[in-house]
Amino acid sequence: MTIRRAQHEDLPAVKLLVDELEETVLNEVDFERVFKKNLLLETHHYFLVWDENTPLALLSMVFSDHLHHAKTICEIQELVVTAAYRNQKIGEKLIEFAKNYCKKKEVDQIELSSNFKRTRAHEFYMRQGFTRGHYKFVWKLPSSTS
Repeated sequence: MTIRRAQHEDLPAVKLLVDELEETVLNEVDFERVFKKNLLLETHHYFLVWDENTPLALLSMVFSDHLHHAKTICEIQELVVTAAYRNQKIGEKLIEFAKNYCKKKEVDQIELSSNFKRTRAHEFYMRQGFTRGHYKFVWKLPSSTS
């Protein structure tokens, strides 16, 4: 099992994992556009866990400077382990990887959001040392389809 930075050719694997996380099939054209654009940004870091040629998990982290913290914060935007490989400590390894990655970048805070329905994920994050500290509020343009 290896963790490595995602590349352009990993698009199909990344999309399958994000579709699984979101329990939907996202638009391929839009997904590819966003993925390829974000790969070029220094702020976005995507990592895949592989077992030989099988993608097992995805971790995406975005680094941004927040005025209200007066420093750089890491946000985990996606973390998913494919269903067949859950409960094998892969998620724990990814969180530990993220923490060590942030330490190397001298970033001392990781934030994430998780849908209310993902109660098992919430328990997992709490076991990894995360605390509940915020509500996330979302507004969508009424004609928006996504």
